[in-house]
Amino acid sequence: MVSCSSSDDDSEFGAGEGKKGGVKVTLAQSSFDDAVTRAAVEPQTQMIDMGNGLQMEATLTPEHSAMTRATVSPLAQDIKYCIVIYDKDNNFKATKTYTRGTENNEDPIPLPAGEGYKYIAYSVNSKDELPSFTEGNLDAFAVAATYPQDLMMTQATFSVSANATTPLQINLKHQFSSVTVVMDSYASGHKIYTVDGMTISSNHPTGIVTASGTTFEATFGGAATDLPIPFESFDPARLITSQSVIMYSNTSGESNISLASLKVGAKERPHVMASGFTIAPKTKYTLTLNITSGIEVGGLMWAPGNMIYDGTWIKNKQETEYGFEENQGAVGSKWLYDDAEPDPTGDNRNRRADPCALIKKGGKGESAGWRTPGPADFEKIVANYNGTATSNETTIGKDVTYNYYNNPLAELIH
Repeated sequence: MVSCSSSDDDSEFGAGEGKKGGVKVTLAQSSFDDAVTRAAVEPQTQMIDMGNGLQMEATLTPEHSAMTRATVSPLAQDIKYCIVIYDKDNNFKATKTYTRGTENNEDPIPLPAGEGYKYIAYSVNSKDELPSFTEGNLDAFAVAATYPQDLMMTQATFSVSANATTPLQINLKHQFSSVTVVMDSYASGHKIYTVDGMTISSNHPTGIVTASGTTFEATFGGAATDLPIPFESFDPARLITSQSVIMYSNTSGESNISLASLKVGAKERPHVMASGFTIAPKTKYTLTLNITSGIEVGGLMWAPGNMIYDGTWIKNKQETEYGFEENQGAVGSKWLYDDAEPDPTGDNRNRRADPCALIKKGGKGESAGWRTPGPADFEKIVANYNGTATSNETTIGKDVTYNYYNNPLAELIH
């Protein structure tokens, strides 16, 4: 193994009767693998019944689909990276370490004029010293990383013209996976109070990346363990996001997500697990955990508590929050039929809309799937309990205001 260093070619740039040239880095960026190579990585969804009236939809999604481009970001200031150069016959020619932000202060790397050169650039996204690479020709190239180093690499071919400087624009690609968790309890109508002991499997302690033609291949070593996913301290909220974690993993339906305990509203659920996920290298994932809750009565899914309006009144099309009481016995807000705002007196209509449908996933955008129960729904409940029921919409619209209307019915059973 050798570390990055200055070229051992002692000839001067531009010397040798016009047969020398040089290369110089002019741009350094980083990104995850582009969408073309990751088109086969599809979203993966698991449904988990957590008990106590709670359900969780766990969806692991790659950041980009086949129709979008990977996000490219400038390499952060002072990050170290190394360039290793080979000639057209794959023989080692030169290497040099750079520090992001100081490239303009570096002299060009002198090389004989010619075509077919190839460079490999790598970094561990750190200001610390770089790991070494394997000495020899291009076929021998390899870099070993130790968790949690974020190994990034790229390669390209270039030509060198005599008495000229060839600019190199580096776009380093992450070689390992990244996972961020978003937990969303808007559809349940309750806030998230605690998330303890969340892990994802399986994570290895070491990873070795080798050059294979025009791509890089990662192999992982050491005993695999569950990787903790940390959340920073948070006040009770309906939407929380974890810290991102790097994963040394390449699983095929073998990754599990586990929580030691989760408290949503007044309900606490120990040991929640979703299994059967695939984690592929070079991919940035978001794991979205949508939490819903409900009570099945008479073949219909009812909300876990009476509906409340949690926020300021709707003015100037501002976003507001709708949710459920923490306890089923609480009265909740008072509503007129088909009115988007509650009214304590029950006499003043504000804005015609189904407030149940205004409970959104993530607090905005797509509906969480709740709707107002109607006459047919009440008749179905009674019929399922061997009873009879007669009603009309006018009566329901008036009476339901205080008895049923503020307990939405799920449009779909979650």
